[in-house]
Amino acid sequence: KVKEKRVNVYKMFKRPLESNIKFSSLLPGVAQFYKHQRLKSLAFAGASFILITSTINKFNEYKSAYDIFKNYKRNYEIASTESLALTWGRLAESQQAKVRKLDNQRRFFLISSIFVYALNIYDGMKRKPDGGYQKDNKPFRFYIEAYKIGSGHLPQATLIYRF
Repeated sequence: KVKEKRVNVYKMFKRPLESNIKFSSLLPGVAQFYKHQRLKSLAFAGASFILITSTINKFNEYKSAYDIFKNYKRNYEIASTESLALTWGRLAESQQAKVRKLDNQRRFFLISSIFVYALNIYDGMKRKPDGGYQKDNKPFRFYIEAYKIGSGHLPQATLIYRF
């Protein structure tokens, strides 16, 4: 009686090359996508996109608020009367508080963006994919095995393609 080998394939995917993972970790979420970690890939890409756009928006808000502050300060310095100087001074002080608040928000988003980007690179380079990396560059492997059947042998050939 011939004994059959049964192979159950639960998950089939191409194992990534380690060099490609390291290069693709420079873009947020790409290394995780390449390692078939779809949810993590989406999280890194989404968080990076949101944080970078928020950083850019806060920088633009800060720049425009700072320009207004500089204008108020210039008007304060060239004010011809005491009442105008007081008015421009109060406006400059309130605008300066807005500028400080926007500057803190801008710094928070910038530091958060850098942290998420660094975490993405660390995860891309240090965490291995579930199936591991490709071990060699040989695309095919060929094995011949012999199974004993009663008094004779049954040869079986196995061809493995690296994917």
